[in-house]
Amino acid sequence: FEKLAYFNSSTIGALVRFISCAVQRAVKVKLFYDASQRWQGHHFEAIAAFNRGSGLVEVHGVSATVQ
Repeated sequence: FEKLAYFNSSTIGALVRFISCAVQRAVKVKLFYDASQRWQGHHFEAIAAFNRGSGLVEVHGVSATVQ
């Protein structure tokens, strides 16, 4: 997600459903976002907090470079 310029509540809903399905199937998920983009940080920190209990979801802020 680190190169994503924008997403809305529909995107978040789809992402939460995807994560829920993965956790139900015991599939580990790693999400990467651009830590320099405040709006991405807010969304992904909330997603990380929502999924702390399973241990299957990792959320990482990275420095994205535009190519």
